[in-house]
This record gives sequence, structure tokens and C-alpha cells, in this order.
Amino acid sequence: MIRLMKTFTLLIILSGSVLAEELPSWGMTETQYKMPNFTTKMKKIGNRAVSNDWLLKITAPKDWHGKIRSALSDQGAKNVQINFKDSLYKSITITATPGMDLKSNTSQTTQPAVAKKQVVIEKPEMDTRIEAPEFENDFKTDDILADMDELKLELPNNGHSNKKTMESKKQVSAQIGETEKNVSNTKSNDAKVDRSTLKENLRIRHARGKTVDKSISYDNITDDDDLYVADDVVLVKRYVNRGVAIYYWMKEAYDPNKHTLIEKGSGKYVKSVQDSDQDIKRQLTTNKTSQESQKPSQKIFDFVAVTDNQDVQDQLRRDFIRNKAVNSTLRASQLKSEDILYVSEHTVLVERPLGNSRSAYFWLKGETDTEQTMKQMGPQKFVIQ
Repeated sequence: MIRLMKTFTLLIILSGSVLAEELPSWGMTETQYKMPNFTTKMKKIGNRAVSNDWLLKITAPKDWHGKIRSALSDQGAKNVQINFKDSLYKSITITATPGMDLKSNTSQTTQPAVAKKQVVIEKPEMDTRIEAPEFENDFKTDDILADMDELKLELPNNGHSNKKTMESKKQVSAQIGETEKNVSNTKSNDAKVDRSTLKENLRIRHARGKTVDKSISYDNITDDDDLYVADDVVLVKRYVNRGVAIYYWMKEAYDPNKHTLIEKGSGKYVKSVQDSDQDIKRQLTTNKTSQESQKPSQKIFDFVAVTDNQDVQDQLRRDFIRNKAVNSTLRASQLKSEDILYVSEHTVLVERPLGNSRSAYFWLKGETDTEQTMKQMGPQKFVIQ
């Protein structure tokens, strides 16, 4: 009895091992996925899956699923059971597992064939012929027009024709004037768009895309500044400490008859040295009308400095000290050697170097006459010696 039980147990274990026999699996690399014979290999796997009612569990990148499904099912001709799982790795893993018995299911769910009969419905006969009506006379357009006199068409006046005509003329004139105004505005807008485009191109090409929101007049441009011209727009590049550059737009529209520029190549221009000298002379003569035999620095600084011209102060800060705040004042007697003075009209900005590329800034207040020697470094720049 014990021997029979051992034999029966052994048979169960053997049968279980047969049932648990592993089904096949396949693996493919990205290179194999891109090979020309990929479709053929996948078709063979799909045929085996259909024959054995396997469910194919596939792990592959999401964008590969469509091509894999199409290859396994032979472009949809085979009903292959497929279960996809996304993967981040560029490879394919296919594992066969027991699936549904589609053959028996198909046979069970097959519906009985329905006999189809073709029903023919005969259309009734209809007489669709329409005979054209007969006319007693033959009409010809040319003959009719030849018999007609010239027609004169006039609008009804009701006794107010002249007044209405004048009003209509006024309306037409008003419409013409409005149209001309719109055309003028359109041209003006187009000019603004073109100028903005020119500025944008210059800014991207020569200012490395930096924002350029400052402006400088032609008289304040020196021959050390680099100029880039596009039509009537001028971009000014001015170097400051340690090779750092500040960019400006020239206020005036460029006019070759008024503005003397020298081309240096690669689209770069500089202001003529002679023209710069003339600007300095103009700056010197605008501050005093009398022709006195004095040094330029003495001539310029013979006025009372003011500190309440906000527009000029803002322009000096933008042009020379990167728009830094200036909250202190000093008098001419407090000026020291190496102080730098920037002058515009009757406003003077004082920069006092402190070392290590640092500076203190002041507004000069009161009388500007001083016994100290000054050296002119530009149209608006002076240095105390």
C-alpha cells in the first residue's frame, strides 16, 4: 500500500513538471530591430503564437509598439494575442505565456450565415423631355438695341438737387481726406516698423543681443567710439573700464551730409577726428557769447552749476556712470586732483576715483571757477590735474 502511494506521488510530480514546462522567449537588440529581416522573424513568432494559442508579453520602447504589432500579425492578417509594456531601454523582450483558445471561441461565436437576396425595384418610366416654347418672332439683341434711342438717366431732385449735390461732394471730399490720412498714417507706421527692424538687427549683430535703451547726441560722440550704421540708424559702442562696453543709439537720424564718419571695415565706422574737433569748438562757444582769450577749460567753467535739472542729470548718469545714483554735492573749492568732471549745459557730474575700480559721485554746486588746472579728455569730459 505504501509503495503504491509513493508511485502515485511520483506520477503527480512528473506530470506537474511536464505542465510547468517553460514556454519560449525571445530577445532583440536595437540593431536587430533595425535589420531588414526583422519583419520576417517577427512574423514567424506570430505564426507560432497563433498555432499554440500563446499570449505574447512584450517589453519594448513605446514608439516601437506599432511596428512590432504589425510584424507579428502580418499586417493584421493574423489574430495574435499581444500584451505590451513600455521600456526605457532600446531592446525587445518577448515571452510566450498560455493565452485564450481562440479557435474554439471563434467556432462557438460564429453566427449562422444569413441568406442574402437581391431585391430589384424597377423605376417607373417618366417622360423627362421638355419641349421649348415656340415664338412667333425671332428676337435679335443687336436689332433691339439699334431701335432704342439714347437713354438719359437723372436722379429725382424734388427741388433740392443742388443742395444734395453739394453735400454729397463734401462727403466724398471728407472720405478722400480720411483715406489720405490713413495712407499717411500707414506710411508712418511702416517707417517706424522699418526703423525698429534696423535697430533690432544692429543690436543682435553688434551688441550681442544686449538691451540698448540709452541714446547719445552726435556732438557727444568721440572718435574713440565704434559706430555701426544701418540706413539712418546708428549704434554707438563706447568702451569703459577694463574693456567693458556701453551701447547707445544716436539721437539724430544719420545724414551723410551732416555727419562725417570714416569706415574702418566689417561694417564699423568712427567719427572723423576733424569733426570731433569741431564739436569741441561748438561746445566751447555755446557757453559764452563773448570771444574771450581764455583757455577752453576756464571758458567752460565760468558759470554757476545747478543741481535741479533732472533731465540733464539723468542723461549724464546714463552716458558716463552706468545710470548709478548720485545723492551728494560739493563745491569747486572741494575738487581734488584726478577728479573727473562731466559737463552738460550748466550741470556738472563729478567722479572721484577711490581705487580698485571704485568711485564716488557728486553734483557740482555753485560757482565753477577754479584755479586748478584741468585737462580736457573729450567734448564733455575734464580731469583735474
